[in-house]
Amino acid sequence: MNTNLNFIKKRAKLLKSKMAIKQYEALDQASQEYGCSNWRHAQKKYAYNQNAPYVLEKGTIVHFEGGGDGIVTSSEENGAITLYMHCGANNLLAREELEVYEDQSLSKYFMPYRLFIPYGLWTCDDGTQVLFNRDYKPIWIKDVQGNVSKICPDTWIRFVHQEWFFNDSHMFDKNPKVIFECKAFLRSWGINDGDFPLTCEQFKKTISTGNW
Repeated sequence: MNTNLNFIKKRAKLLKSKMAIKQYEALDQASQEYGCSNWRHAQKKYAYNQNAPYVLEKGTIVHFEGGGDGIVTSSEENGAITLYMHCGANNLLAREELEVYEDQSLSKYFMPYRLFIPYGLWTCDDGTQVLFNRDYKPIWIKDVQGNVSKICPDTWIRFVHQEWFFNDSHMFDKNPKVIFECKAFLRSWGINDGDFPLTCEQFKKTISTGNW
């Protein structure tokens, strides 16, 4: 099962336990949290195209069983595929290791978790707090008055305390609990699920232009 459906099923298991609802109700609710109308829609949305070509076009969204979703940045005749994935860029895989999604409109919304999921928190001497991503780039800043805003990823942060939300043995691309917990933390700062930091703007531009 691909990462998306696996995340939905694990979320549904948690909802079923917490809310004492039936399995199909939990699956539908979890699917809605993941942008689908119900579980059946989710299964259809994340179905694979078994007739996909061997050489893939740039921008094709695919799934690698060992590491989640990715988007093709190059594809060679010999079957070598380079992907930008949740775990990083320039991941080289063989065509045989990948499944191609039937719904390629997903590529428009693909955003690598490592760019926007908070990996940890820096606290400055004056009480200012800064969230940073897996690349140790600042993504959100909260001043001492509690105002939250985006921050340039090249900003140098002088912090006095550093804490992490997860470690590499629980990386977000393999552990859906990390995703849900980090998104909940973002919401606690008043940041909506669809509100991305500046680290994502260049990636969005790349997706729209196709200039990898």
